[in-house]
Amino acid sequence: REAPGFEQCLTLRIVAANALGEIGPAAAGHVDSIAALLRTPCAVHSNFACMMVVNALGNIGPDAAAHAKSVVSVIRHGNPQVAQQALYALMKMGPTASALV
Repeated sequence: REAPGFEQCLTLRIVAANALGEIGPAAAGHVDSIAALLRTPCAVHSNFACMMVVNALGNIGPDAAAHAKSVVSVIRHGNPQVAQQALYALMKMGPTASALV
């Protein structure tokens, strides 16, 4: 069981990940933290949160390709929009990441 306030803290982390994605390749130093959000309950159960995280990784581009396997796992999320966003993110990560599909 998560501590009180965990959900709000996690939401702030997802919003921060989205902001880092808007920065693009210059935010490459944060890809590990962003990708870690894909393993959180919020990202697993929330279509919107999951899409924000994979979009952030895609916007960072090839520097996020080390986390392409995490993005590939999102394709099986169950929501077609989430899967589409994950595929688009892989495409933006470059040919190495796209080849995993």
